[in-house]
Amino acid sequence: MSTLTSRKLWRIAAVFSLMAVLLISAGCGGKKASAEANALLSKALQSLADKDFMTFQACVTPSQQANLPNLPEGPFFAAASGYGIDNEFDTNVTATTASVMADLYFSPDKKEFSTINWALRQEGGKWYIDLDETIRGEKARNGANAFQSWIIKVQKR
Repeated sequence: MSTLTSRKLWRIAAVFSLMAVLLISAGCGGKKASAEANALLSKALQSLADKDFMTFQACVTPSQQANLPNLPEGPFFAAASGYGIDNEFDTNVTATTASVMADLYFSPDKKEFSTINWALRQEGGKWYIDLDETIRGEKARNGANAFQSWIIKVQKR
């Protein structure tokens, strides 16, 4: 085999290896949040859809519960009418933490929505939403677009 061909093969192998590492670190094939963490998130998001704000408050870390009524993002959460959890891109999954993507729907047809990366953590053997971290993370990722809903319209050409 010529030197040129072996260099090409080496480069191709290096590119595929790098792609595999990137896919794994992005969450593809990674660990999923525990059933208990997902159950807590489902309970919390269902309580938002049901307008049961006391149950939602109980799902937030105890140290953050008292501040919940004063959150500027409160009206955004209160407007939710449904949800969908997507465990395909769970990140930061350990025995006591997880970040889980979930859509909040703001219309019955689910066309108006917002995707939130929920920070979850375990305290005293119980799972909670770390709402401060969830809000901080969303603002860091989305800036002024954080905590807005979107409507997707598909038009034929």
